[in-house]
Amino acid sequence: MFLFGQSNTAVFTAPTPFSERRAFSEQRFQLAARVRASALVRVSCERQDQQPGQRLFVRGHVTLRGPQARLRFRQGSNGEVDERYEPDVVDSALLPAGSMLDVEPPQLPRRGGEFPLAWISFVDSAGTTLSPPICVGRARREPLHVEPLFEIPVFVTLWLSARRQLLKGVVLELAGELVFRDGLVLRTSIAPGCGSFGEPVIDGEYFDTPIAERGASLPLAQHRLPAPGRGRPLVSLQMQDWNGGAAGPELHVGWLSGGT
Repeated sequence: MFLFGQSNTAVFTAPTPFSERRAFSEQRFQLAARVRASALVRVSCERQDQQPGQRLFVRGHVTLRGPQARLRFRQGSNGEVDERYEPDVVDSALLPAGSMLDVEPPQLPRRGGEFPLAWISFVDSAGTTLSPPICVGRARREPLHVEPLFEIPVFVTLWLSARRQLLKGVVLELAGELVFRDGLVLRTSIAPGCGSFGEPVIDGEYFDTPIAERGASLPLAQHRLPAPGRGRPLVSLQMQDWNGGAAGPELHVGWLSGGT
């Protein structure tokens, strides 16, 4: 959405040749990134009343961290950056603190007289491994737990807007959503024994429980950031993964002014 001539609207001027420049107060970005997932999964097994087997219980949660947005403000004039000055840098964590997905699969039936060995892994909606199987051990009444760490590929849609506020001057606003590119699935595998490398034996079985469908989204934390007080800086945006590494190129938004 492009806004012109509003007294309370700060504007960007696109970093293009002067004759082609346009003014706008809001811009949309679609970027790829990675989210760090820290899972806690508990597994227990109980005998079924008046039935010959046991029932497997799996519960837990997945905590998400990252990605981040990095804004740079470079000083300059007449459409040229002044290299004598280091850019001002502002980093914003896009996911709200403590973002969490519940792992609450249904009770999983298991027939047979012996308590099985259990493995926990995470895959995407196509079955591609995100975290390798971890053997929890032989499930019993007391819960056993694992805490796998892995990464999830996501798409991030960001809206960056600029507004002039009466007492605060120019304020930038970040909002958007995170979309699970390939989904997230908990895979619970059970088998009477394991192979030479710790994997389930061939006659084992597994149960998949969707946590986030392909294309499912989470709202991002909204941020209001005061713009640097001096000059009309060139603003750029760069997406970062959960660990602070660049997830893509630096994108120039435009020269920031205070509106009319």
